[in-house]
Amino acid sequence: MKEKNVASIVSIVSNEQCVEQNIKQNVETLIETLIDALFEELITHQRMKVLGLARDKIPHLTGDDILNPHDYPELCADPVFNYEEGFAAGLLAAQIAVRARVFRERR
Repeated sequence: MKEKNVASIVSIVSNEQCVEQNIKQNVETLIETLIDALFEELITHQRMKVLGLARDKIPHLTGDDILNPHDYPELCADPVFNYEEGFAAGLLAAQIAVRARVFRERR
């Protein structure tokens, strides 16, 4: 009878540990998802800002056009455009760094 009680207690503790681990993994996944969504929102906003600045100089430009701003001397000469475009690049670099860190920790 005593061995049965010990086995039951061990089973309960083991189940609680599994539930706790599962909750921890779910919370970590949720946080990672929220952080990535925040980066996506920030990057999208900044890209739209950069496109707006570019279109102030050259109205027909598309989102693809500003991926190569060096093709447009008017943009290269604009310090505000360069700053905002650099800020967008920095956000993207930060997102990549966070993703790399998360994936490395999962291995």
